Amino acid sequence: GKRPIVNLCRIGRTLTASLTATERAASLECRAGLPGWSLFGEAACTWQGQFSGIAGALWTPAYGRRIGLLGRWLGVQDGKYSGVAVGYEGPRSLLNLDAAWRPDTGDIRSKLSAQWKQEFGGVLKWIPLARLQLRWRPRETLPWRLDARGVLAVEYGRWRLGGRYDAVLGRGFAWQWYAEAGYKSERLACWLRGGLFKVDDWDDRIYVYERDAPGNFTVPARYGRGWNASCYVAWHISRHHSLWLRASAVYYPWNLTEKAGRTELRLQYRCKM
Repeated sequence: GKRPIVNLCRIGRTLTASLTATERAASLECRAGLPGWSLFGEAACTWQGQFSGIAGALWTPAYGRRIGLLGRWLGVQDGKYSGVAVGYEGPRSLLNLDAAWRPDTGDIRSKLSAQWKQEFGGVLKWIPLARLQLRWRPRETLPWRLDARGVLAVEYGRWRLGGRYDAVLGRGFAWQWYAEAGYKSERLACWLRGGLFKVDDWDDRIYVYERDAPGNFTVPARYGRGWNASCYVAWHISRHHSLWLRASAVYYPWNLTEKAGRTELRLQYRCKM
C-alpha cells in the first residue's frame, strides 16, 4: 500500500543532513567532510521507542591509505548483531576486524580478515590477490570458520584472463574454483566463466559475485557438488541505447543427494534520452 513520507534535507559543502519521518518511525542522517576526514551517522527510532543507529569515521592520513571506524546498534527487537568494526586499507594490503554481539541472545562473534596484493607493471599486468579470514562465534555449535581465497588476473590490452579459488575449513572442507576470459572496450564487454565447487554443508557455503545487468545484484551461494558456467555481454550501441545479455547454468551431477540444476537467460535493454 501507499506510505506517507516527509523528508527535510540540507545539502552543504561540508555538511549534509536529512530528516525523514513515516507513520512508523523517524530517522536523522548526517554526513560531514573535513580535511582528511569523513564523518557519517544515522539514527532511527520508531514511535514505540525502539532505537537503532550507526556512526563512523574515515581518516585518510596519506594518499592511498585509509583508516575507518564503525559502530552500530541495531536494537534488541531486530535480533541482529551490534558492535564495532575497524579497518585499514593501504596500497598493497587490507585489514578488517569486526567484533559484535546480539543483545537478545548474548551471542558474541568476531571476524578478522586480511588481504594482500602485489602488482607488476608491463605489457602484461598480473594482479595476484590473497585473502585470509577467520570468524569466531563462541556460542554457536561451530564457533569458528576459516576462509582462504586466491585471485589471479591478467590484462593485455582489451583482453582479460582471470580466476579465483576459495577454500573453507568449517564443518568440513569446502572449495570452489572458477576461471574466466573477457574482452572489454568502451562500447562492448564480453565475459565467459566456468567453475567447479564442492560444498557439502550449508554452513560452509561460499558466495561468489557474478556480473549482471544494471539493477541486478547476483551473488549466488555455492552449495553442493557441481559445476557452473555463465556468459555476460554488455553492448552500448549508442549514446541512447544499451543492451545486456546474461546466460547462466548451474548443475549438480556429483551431489550426494539428487538436486535439480538451473538454466537462466536474461536480456535487458535501456533507452536513455
